[in-house]
Amino acid sequence: MGRWKFLVCIGIGICMGLGGAWALQDKDEAPAKMSPPSPLEDEFLERFVGEWEITGTTEKGGEKHAFTATESFEWILNHQFLLQHYHKPGMQGAPDLNGLALMRSTPDSTDYDFWWFSNYGSGEHYQGKRDGDTVVLHHEGPTGSMRLTFAMPKEGDSSFSLDTQTPEGKEYTPYLRSTVKRKSP
Repeated sequence: MGRWKFLVCIGIGICMGLGGAWALQDKDEAPAKMSPPSPLEDEFLERFVGEWEITGTTEKGGEKHAFTATESFEWILNHQFLLQHYHKPGMQGAPDLNGLALMRSTPDSTDYDFWWFSNYGSGEHYQGKRDGDTVVLHHEGPTGSMRLTFAMPKEGDSSFSLDTQTPEGKEYTPYLRSTVKRKSP
């Protein structure tokens, strides 16, 4: 008898759940079907789209090293995110650096998010604001802070810089400075 009551209770629960769903379909207040938001329109991010060549220097411990890299940006997922592919050949015996990043802005604001992932095992989230042709993004990590700056004027070369700060530091220290030239749109 206990087993029979259990099955009846399960059956009633299923019917009530389905009945509630069917009842919603008959009402004018039924929830709208889910659909993706409209494509993100951001004139600043649109400037990133295409292929780029990067030349610059890194600095650590007072030593500067020249480097070259390539990157490309494209819109993905219904024009909601900008996807970056990054490749920098290895320097001084180190393996190549390959990275992917996602970037997006908050609609109708100057707030930006940037998620960076690399074959070196990093996965970092940066947040920041845009001011005119420049967006400055910050990441707080266990070994200190990092600041990324993208300057993307409407015309001419662009630039990218990365500064670091140890947890006890007060000032940011330059780590990477680069000039970015468009290869193709």
